[in-house]
Amino acid sequence: MINFVSKLFLISLFIQYSFETSAQNKTIDSLQTILITAKEDANKVNTLNALSEQLWLKGDYNIAKKYAEDAFSLTEKNLTTSGGNEKSTYLNGKANAYNNIAIINRFLGNYPEALNNHFAALKIREEIGDKKGIARSYLGIGSIYNFMGNYPEALKNQLASHKIYEEIGDKWGIANSSNHIGIIYYELGNPSEALKNHFASLKTWQEIDYKSGVADAHNQIGLIYSEQGNYKEAIKNNFDALKIYKEIGEKDGIDEAYIYLGLVNTKLHNLSIAKKYFDDALALSKEIGSKEHIKDIYSGLAALDSTAGNCKNAFRNYKLYIIYRDSLVNQLSAEKITQIQLQYETDKKEVRTKAEQDKKDIQQRLVRNSIIAGLAGTLIFLIVVYRQRNKVKKEKDNAEKEKQRSDNLLKKSDELLLNILPSEVAEELKTTGVAKAKAFTLVTVMFTDFKDFTNVSEKVSAELLVAEIHYCFSAFDYIIQKHNIEKIKTVGDAYLCASGLP
Repeated sequence: MINFVSKLFLISLFIQYSFETSAQNKTIDSLQTILITAKEDANKVNTLNALSEQLWLKGDYNIAKKYAEDAFSLTEKNLTTSGGNEKSTYLNGKANAYNNIAIINRFLGNYPEALNNHFAALKIREEIGDKKGIARSYLGIGSIYNFMGNYPEALKNQLASHKIYEEIGDKWGIANSSNHIGIIYYELGNPSEALKNHFASLKTWQEIDYKSGVADAHNQIGLIYSEQGNYKEAIKNNFDALKIYKEIGEKDGIDEAYIYLGLVNTKLHNLSIAKKYFDDALALSKEIGSKEHIKDIYSGLAALDSTAGNCKNAFRNYKLYIIYRDSLVNQLSAEKITQIQLQYETDKKEVRTKAEQDKKDIQQRLVRNSIIAGLAGTLIFLIVVYRQRNKVKKEKDNAEKEKQRSDNLLKKSDELLLNILPSEVAEELKTTGVAKAKAFTLVTVMFTDFKDFTNVSEKVSAELLVAEIHYCFSAFDYIIQKHNIEKIKTVGDAYLCASGLP
């Protein structure tokens, strides 16, 4: 029965699809027509950004990215000669271009670059006081953190976005942030809270008749129902999502709906239907270049083949899943390494300056300690002289009393030495009168900071900057504790530690 319904539904969607795709193509054609005669002004920037958005919705990421980059270049060109409201308009266009590029990079699996783009957009929107834009940036940042598996940071940004959207009464934003919050709660293992947010999102999307959002909510609700074993409701919601995605020609959504339908049919042991959905999803993922979806498809195919008892294919698909998963992770690692290397080269002068300042600080401390040690020596000498003089003047019966006083003074001088010097150095000084220098042959001192920190700190909020530094330094602390390395101090974005010293 499910097999028949599925086929009938797909046939009806296929008949509608040519009309639906045509409508979207007309919008794109109309924008491209406007672009031909557009002047090099803010209207052209808006047209380029609108074209970029339509094209990434359609799944044409490379062309979409080119239009967004053209919009960015045009804003850069005109910002040098504009002022007042005109400047704010261009800055808004620049932020929108950053946002489009970020979304495209996210679809392509380039999460670090997408995050940088969203932070750049956020800085501009904070500069011009665009609350709606700020909320949209938080939404995008939270989405990237979610894809990277940093769910606490993702939830923090999505909740910040939702709060602003509620303050300004933006229903589109409220629904969108609710949907993303639901996704994060699902990843955190809280399906009831996830469904609550997705249903709230669905209701608002329906109120404002935003089809893409309605489809997103149905798709996520279907996924959660599938995990809970409510397969009938899961298939119904995923079918509803697929129908809408095809109506509006949103390839990424179609791809995701195929994957979810493949997963739920695998659980129902409708393996031929599940295989068809996964195959269609794989073809579409490769067409639009979505590595994230390709990874999920191979994971689903591995589960399908395992259910079917085809261990050989299950193992092959699982290996492909690992390859795509690791390609995303390795991409992150490679980019971080590149950033560290560039940081070292560009900030070499600043590092050298800070090292010289640290050297001066150490020298000053040595001079201060030498002065204190000299005063202590003088104090001891005066005490000895005073005792000797009193020994001559005082009677024999007072000798014991003077000896006790001398002992007390010596004890105080010992305490003073121990306050100034390490115990082994103080003991050596007392015993021999001098303290010899010691050499350590295997000592490592690491001094590191972040590339272009000053420029980056100007582009992000203080809260986000401190959070990122805390995240990195916490990781540094964990590593040096693991390897018995001594943390010396942190100064701003600089981190100093040493090993091989007692």
